[in-house]
Amino acid sequence: MYLINEENKKHFRVCTIEEMHCYFRAYSQMNDNFACFQSCPVECEMTQQNVQLSEAQFGNEMVYEQLQKRVPGWENKSLEEISSYIRENIISFQMSFLDNTVLQQTCSPAVEWTTLFATIGGSIGVGFGFSFVTCFEFIFFIYDYIMVP
Repeated sequence: MYLINEENKKHFRVCTIEEMHCYFRAYSQMNDNFACFQSCPVECEMTQQNVQLSEAQFGNEMVYEQLQKRVPGWENKSLEEISSYIRENIISFQMSFLDNTVLQQTCSPAVEWTTLFATIGGSIGVGFGFSFVTCFEFIFFIYDYIMVP
């Protein structure tokens, strides 16, 4: 969410009531694209990193005093001037991980084909007294019945 004030009004254009149809058309297209994403299957592997931003002022009074002594031409500058100069002209950028934890999720089928096959075979065996041995005996019985007069 952007706060529209005098400073950033030059970067953002505020729509009038007559121009809102453009907003609604763009919003409906965005919702159509979102519906497409909802219909996609869940990914099998997912890695997620949480991003966090923090900032701090560079230096303190002791650092400013050392700079005042060591940087040529800064002997006559006040600590406020040095602090202001550093804040406006010097950047320190450090990027690191907050912690070393990586969350990785892997999805797998709840039941493998072999387990499904064994479960169905076990259920049939318990329910009907039917097994692979019985199946072969049934085939031999039919063979003997047809072939032996």
